[in-house]
Amino acid sequence: MSNDRIDRQTGAGDRFALDGRMLRMFLAIYESNSITRTAETLGVSQSTVSHALERMRVAVQDPLFVKRGRGITPTEGAVAMVPRVRELLAGFEALTNATAYSPDTDTSTLTLACNLVEQMPFLDRLTALLNQMAPNLALRYIELGPREGLAHALDSGQADLAIAVRPERYAPTLQNALLFSDRHVIYYDPEVRGPITTLAQYVAAPHGVLDFGGTGHSAVSIALGHAGTRRTSLRFMAANSYALARMIRGTDVVATLPGRLERTSFHGFAHTPPPFSVAPVLFDLVWHRRSALSARHGWLRKVALQAAGGPA
Repeated sequence: MSNDRIDRQTGAGDRFALDGRMLRMFLAIYESNSITRTAETLGVSQSTVSHALERMRVAVQDPLFVKRGRGITPTEGAVAMVPRVRELLAGFEALTNATAYSPDTDTSTLTLACNLVEQMPFLDRLTALLNQMAPNLALRYIELGPREGLAHALDSGQADLAIAVRPERYAPTLQNALLFSDRHVIYYDPEVRGPITTLAQYVAAPHGVLDFGGTGHSAVSIALGHAGTRRTSLRFMAANSYALARMIRGTDVVATLPGRLERTSFHGFAHTPPPFSVAPVLFDLVWHRRSALSARHGWLRKVALQAAGGPA
């Protein structure tokens, strides 16, 4: 009797054919509901993803994903597998803790997701430290975009680490540590207008805001809501602070952003504190909990925190 015959009779596939790479692809497909997007995210061909999915289907005796319109949707079996697969990947990652980690011989790739323009001073320091301590490590910095994409970037393995403005709460699969905090200031072009000194002036002024495409409310909007008011005129919106600064220069538009930007994109602008109470901006280093015990990830987090200790 063949092995295939035994598998069909017992309902057991070749489960020992499963590996961490295959499981990571499964999670990425589950998160995106797309073979094409999974291939793009992981930097592999569509045929590689399709082949891995077919092997998983045979191993677990479930189609896992079925067609729905132009996309695919997970089966009940796939949905039930997701938390178990995440636990398995956490276990795989933790295995690296059993061996010594040598930064100077690490030839792997570190992928860090953040809003690159806003974090360039920090990334400069991090790059310098990593080049010195782990000269063979390949660095890959990618755009994080809206905060809603944070969990997906880390769950799917698209990024090893991320830098994000702290939300009200993180997904349960994520862990974080404070990198640095900053105050809000109101930037304006002193050649065109003077400072804002009252709440009434603030809400009536034309504003420019950063728009990463997300749906959440900013700390400024939340603070204004607590004060029982809101900004009445949003004139300019941009996906990064350099573009927003160029839009605002030469106009009477103001922008309420972290004070650290005065050294980069908003250099040459005047600024003043907001005339209302607003919480500081907290920037976190974020990672998936499956990486918590990894010696490599622990070292990388330590270096990132060391880089954050430099001048803002």
